[in-house]
Amino acid sequence: MTGNTLEVMQAMILMGAICVFCVFAIEVIRVVRGSSDRVWLLWALFGLLLVVSALFFLTTFNQSTSTNDSEAEEPTESGEVVAVIDGDTFDVQLPEGRARVRIIGIDTPEIAHQTGEADECYAQPARVFLDALIYRRTVTLQADPTQADTDKYGRLLRHVDYDGLNVALAALKAGTGGEYTYDVPYAGQADYVAAMELARETGEGLWGKCDPDGG
Repeated sequence: MTGNTLEVMQAMILMGAICVFCVFAIEVIRVVRGSSDRVWLLWALFGLLLVVSALFFLTTFNQSTSTNDSEAEEPTESGEVVAVIDGDTFDVQLPEGRARVRIIGIDTPEIAHQTGEADECYAQPARVFLDALIYRRTVTLQADPTQADTDKYGRLLRHVDYDGLNVALAALKAGTGGEYTYDVPYAGQADYVAAMELARETGEGLWGKCDPDGG
């Protein structure tokens, strides 16, 4: 149980205790003294206490909600892109050192790394697009709480922004790759799928150049 939840519960308990006390006090005065004037005065005080308690509860609840929202948002970090590996992977220089980043939500054609192998269709244009967009520029990285921190190759899994531009969305709109969900949906998945479908319909990038069956 978080501290914010305890604060809300304490506010509710306090309000309930005030209500019980006021009702008890009113009944005691009414029975013992039988004064209607005092009863109405106590009812007025009771109503005032209810209003104050309600305001206190709402303030505490709103503060709790705001704090939870800020805590739920993943922290960001920034660094300069020092190498672009392919259309969805790059190296970035962070304060703690150089790291390799795999962009969440997109999968671009593979560049061959072994002698005798051939690049997949549109692999080089996809890399060129990403290189032109972010190389030697400072990007903002943000983890996604629904995804692992790194993949099996040790690459950081991150959403990537450059100057307010979502890099994955820009690449998907340009048709350099397809939307990619590894295991569970990530933040913004619906927008990524929509961007890919639009690029496919209009024949952008690989969708107009490559065999959809992988040729």
